[in-house]
Amino acid sequence: MTEEIEVELGEEKAFTCGCCGGESTQVLGYVYEPTATIVYRASFIRAPEGHDADRIKLAVSIGGWGEGTGPGDRAAVALELVMAPPVVTIIFPAPKTSPFHGQRILGRFWPPRSLPAEDRARLTALATLVMTRDPRLAALLHARGVVADAASS
Repeated sequence: MTEEIEVELGEEKAFTCGCCGGESTQVLGYVYEPTATIVYRASFIRAPEGHDADRIKLAVSIGGWGEGTGPGDRAAVALELVMAPPVVTIIFPAPKTSPFHGQRILGRFWPPRSLPAEDRARLTALATLVMTRDPRLAALLHARGVVADAASS
């Protein structure tokens, strides 16, 4: 890929999981491509045990983010990065399983069955880029013994 792609880190928020009481984190970030701005949100349990401790829940929102745009100009997709050292598998779960489902600002969530193969491939590459270039996610993967470049879908 010869295009310059930039990842910008956004806010980070610690919270206690309402289900298990585990210390959790949500992060926000942006991916700037020459022709698009992509917003992502990720949520994960910081401790290596507890429910969902083996995964990072990710939402990717693609579309118009500039002045004069709104949620109707964007589409969102739920992904999960399932950690099984030394690899991470990227899956496309039902949107309602995402902690970000219902956040209207992200746009309408697309069901996985409606995603063409080329869109899945692009989103998998985007998730791999995010987990390698966002140091907050890269540090979690490293701590869990996962090699971020060893992603599969």
